[in-house]
Amino acid sequence: MKIFNRKKHRGTRDVVSLFGNTRRINFTMLIRVLGWLLMIEGAFMLVPVITALIYAEDDVVAFAVGAVVTLGVGALTTFCIRPSHTQMAKREGFLLTALVWVVFSFFGMIPFILCDHPLSITDAFFETMSGFTTTGCSIYLSVDELSHSVNIWRCLTQWLGGMGIILFTLAVIPMLNYSGGMQMFNAEVTGITHEKLRPRISQTAKGLWGVYFILTSLLIVLLCIGPMDLFDSICHAMSTVSTGGFSTRSASIGFWDSTYVKCLITLFMFLGGVNFSLIYKACYGNWKALIANDTFLAYIRILFGMYVVFVISIVILFFRL
Repeated sequence: MKIFNRKKHRGTRDVVSLFGNTRRINFTMLIRVLGWLLMIEGAFMLVPVITALIYAEDDVVAFAVGAVVTLGVGALTTFCIRPSHTQMAKREGFLLTALVWVVFSFFGMIPFILCDHPLSITDAFFETMSGFTTTGCSIYLSVDELSHSVNIWRCLTQWLGGMGIILFTLAVIPMLNYSGGMQMFNAEVTGITHEKLRPRISQTAKGLWGVYFILTSLLIVLLCIGPMDLFDSICHAMSTVSTGGFSTRSASIGFWDSTYVKCLITLFMFLGGVNFSLIYKACYGNWKALIANDTFLAYIRILFGMYVVFVISIVILFFRL
């Protein structure tokens, strides 16, 4: 008969499975990591604050309050909680990933409630969750009337969610290499297999975010060459590379009626759907990894097949008219 050790670490709880195995979840470490994540979210809220100041908008107060509250709660949970041990297993990694969506959306919706075009709590939570999950659905019937700060926050939430805020945290907090970084990496990164690009998880996260940032910056420059101004270029670059789809115009990119913009957005939307680790390897000359990847090849085949179906549909419609 198996006898369980009932000695518990401070900040952990026993979770008994159906098969009788006792598993401990390090809740205090989870809360502390969430605190780090909230401080990062609060720091990113300063971007719309600066935007509101540049354009002299009243929404600066809404984002300033959101930033202060988010930074304050994050600092409290980070520096006031001391877990007995910092190790995190797969259970903590998956639980953290699930909690991030809810917690980030809860604090990220504050500006939507306090801005000049306020949303209800339910609508604000939906808008924020749609952004962080890069779903692309929006509560706003017309985004043209929204302030620059609200629009850039909408697109910024998609940009953060596109790569994953947990990966950003792994890149900027090296200590997580030794306290569950691999579990957090596996839980956050999508795909069937997860391959480290560098020996350390933080180096891998930096490499992936580097590719993400370079693609975004390149698209901003290319969009500025066309009919878009700098602000619209930044917002559309963030929502394109993240494959989210938020726009600063109710008519989306159709507002500019530009073939150049449409082709550019399509190309970078395609790149945003590719595994960034493959792009990273291709940039360093390892094109074989890209060509030999079954997922990438399936991605190409599906897109090509749908393109053929789309062309045939257009031709049939043309002849019917």
